[in-house]
Amino acid sequence: MVLNGVCSRCAVMAVVAFGVVAIQAAEVARYDNYRLYRVTPQSEEQLKVVAAMEQASDSLIFLETARKVGDRFDIVVAPHKLADFTETLEADYIPHLVIDENVQSSFDQERIRLSNKRAKGTFDWNDYHTLEEIHAWLDKLASEHSEVELLDAGRSHQNRTLKGVKLSYGEGRPGVFIEGGIHAREWISPATVTYILNELVNSEDAQVRAL
Repeated sequence: MVLNGVCSRCAVMAVVAFGVVAIQAAEVARYDNYRLYRVTPQSEEQLKVVAAMEQASDSLIFLETARKVGDRFDIVVAPHKLADFTETLEADYIPHLVIDENVQSSFDQERIRLSNKRAKGTFDWNDYHTLEEIHAWLDKLASEHSEVELLDAGRSHQNRTLKGVKLSYGEGRPGVFIEGGIHAREWISPATVTYILNELVNSEDAQVRAL
């Protein structure tokens, strides 16, 4: 998310622009029988061994990377790499435990949970949302609040609508420009921008409403 400086000549209180890069329709990768391990090196030598594994194999997905002794590595291991992986850890007496026996099973359960939640039309900041869900929420927000105006910011490289939001509680106030969702995989950015917008519109905090 990029937060630009205040423009003293602008009457707009806030402008929120969304350039969310949505995932193209493609076959979804699966991780059947991949395991999630938590590895906690207890010495500099053990730390170097695990760090070297990260550089040497594309069959290991490092979700958390330790910076110092005692920190943890969370590592997803492909089925064909399980034997070599555990053998290396055990040979160097590196503490480890299995967090998830089958990562794909956890993914499937999460998809079911999200599908049930989306069927209810719930929008919150406990989960990430699709571009379509974000746009639908913006449409609803604009229909319910006269101070919220939707803007057409053009089209993305993949010809998707780029929506902006102009929020103003009156003229003569400085303007703030907030931009989010311009880079793929930066999922927290649209969540941050929509959260800020929601607080500016719906917060009951007097200090927030006075901004």
